Amino acid sequence: MAATSCTKCIPGSYSNTTGQEKCLLCEAGSSTNGKNESESCSSCSLGYSATNSGTGNCTACPAGYFADNFGTKDCTPCSAGAYTDTNATITCSNCSAGSYSDQGAAICNLCGPGNFSSSPGLVPVMSVPQDRALGALSGGQQTVPSVYRGQ
Repeated sequence: MAATSCTKCIPGSYSNTTGQEKCLLCEAGSSTNGKNESESCSSCSLGYSATNSGTGNCTACPAGYFADNFGTKDCTPCSAGAYTDTNATITCSNCSAGSYSDQGAAICNLCGPGNFSSSPGLVPVMSVPQDRALGALSGGQQTVPSVYRGQ
């Protein structure tokens, strides 16, 4: 007995020729954008990824991660000393002087008392040298530059 109807391809799969016996899965890094009956898959947009094949929709990279290429399979974590606080971003920003972050961070943390980060994106936080500790005086003046004070 011959089939009387065709089965629609579900999101994440497609059929690009007539008379195809089964639907094909979208490759990792692409999707059907949630559509049924697709004839092809589309690469994930910048800031989005699809880790597995057969994905119906690409997923926004979470805060702390980015995707700077179309068709990304896995979002890339921001490197230590950088961050992104929003989803679906294509780049990370360096932490400002006086702050730091670990890899994959959504925020930068301020350096604690007695520690500093002298340049944007610098890792790790360093201790203030003993001869420049807060309260050290030289001729009645503090010798600690503002970067050591976390300002």
